[in-house]
Amino acid sequence: NRNGTLRNFRRRIRNRNTRIFRRVEREKADVSFSRAILSPEAGYVRKREHLYYQILISPFLSYEENVNGTRTISKGADGELLGIGGWDSAFWKLGLEAGRGYQRLDRNGFLFAGFLNYGEVSFLWKPLGLSFSGIAAQTNGSVLYTERDRNESPARISGGSIRFGDGPIIQNFRIFYYLYAESRQEAVKGDLFRESQPFRPYGRYAYYGFEFSSGSFEGFRFDSDAIAVSGSREYGTDAFRSYQTSRSTSAGFAGGRIVWEREEASYFLGGLFFSKDEELRTDRNSDGYSGIRTDLRGYGGKTSFLLSQSLLLQEGTVFPPDGTSKRPDFENKGMGLVQAGARKTWDSRWTLQGILLSSSSPLGRGWEAVAVGGYESEYSYILMSLSYAKVDPQKQERFLFEEWRKKAEDKEYARIYLSAGAYF
Repeated sequence: NRNGTLRNFRRRIRNRNTRIFRRVEREKADVSFSRAILSPEAGYVRKREHLYYQILISPFLSYEENVNGTRTISKGADGELLGIGGWDSAFWKLGLEAGRGYQRLDRNGFLFAGFLNYGEVSFLWKPLGLSFSGIAAQTNGSVLYTERDRNESPARISGGSIRFGDGPIIQNFRIFYYLYAESRQEAVKGDLFRESQPFRPYGRYAYYGFEFSSGSFEGFRFDSDAIAVSGSREYGTDAFRSYQTSRSTSAGFAGGRIVWEREEASYFLGGLFFSKDEELRTDRNSDGYSGIRTDLRGYGGKTSFLLSQSLLLQEGTVFPPDGTSKRPDFENKGMGLVQAGARKTWDSRWTLQGILLSSSSPLGRGWEAVAVGGYESEYSYILMSLSYAKVDPQKQERFLFEEWRKKAEDKEYARIYLSAGAYF
């Protein structure tokens, strides 16, 4: 019995050591993600004295390769088919667009960026530089049309924005309001002729905020952004099982940056903050900020490992593939980030930038250094960044036994980001 007990004890130690070893091996990330896109354009344009109209056709073909332990290849397609028309006079301009195309609802990509079926109307009063736009659209849960779930009803986006600027004091000021509504879908029992489908929760969320860019004063200018989201999602399957089954959200994002432009270079200092859900457990409140479909551009964008991975982090997985969840997930721990850097431009084409960042996010508390270089002309562009990040997870991890804990070791990440393209 004693020998049997000793063998069982050794087996438990060996199994736990094996699990620890495998976990460490997974964290030794040798990860890459690459994407090639071909998007030719064709169309017809006709313009008279004031009236103009245009038809735009642009297929969008994508090839992706993701290496994260295993190699995964995916191919997808989407495209644009738009009818555009309007009236352009000396004092005002009215425009109409309808069809399927690519839309970005905010300048930083923290709200929505992707393909939509939409109709849009825009109006510009030229003497004041005041413009208005309104949109009604449908979007699928997938990034590309060929990847959509054919059994899922599309979500709806509607709203608009007002903008003015282009002056010496205010370069840009835009306020917007968009309503995002998910469709209710009942559970379907499968049979010989149809596939079973689960019940899909549904919700309505209002996204509203502003974007601001000042003019330059003594070489200084200021940028700021803010987005708030409020709403709820219903998880009750029917009227008899819908008591206290909704999950409400009140969340937001705010960011700002001050830029000092000098002859030798421009220097900047800024930061951003995403609200977090205070409770570690899932409850009736989910107050972490989440966009509908994000495509990072501002505040370092995809060149920053800490920013991009913290916003895409889901269920503890570092290095997720490029893209977002099918629906906004407000059950997250938010993040805060402070950055400082310098930027130098030559001949309006070559750019070199260095950034230092500090962040607090679900990854932990981290520091990062980013070097970015780029070139852009009328016919091509290339952007390359090198980043190194060191993160303190700020949590305890198991050591040999469940009862034994130790402080998790710091994690180090290095990443190369390359984006290039050519225009024909």
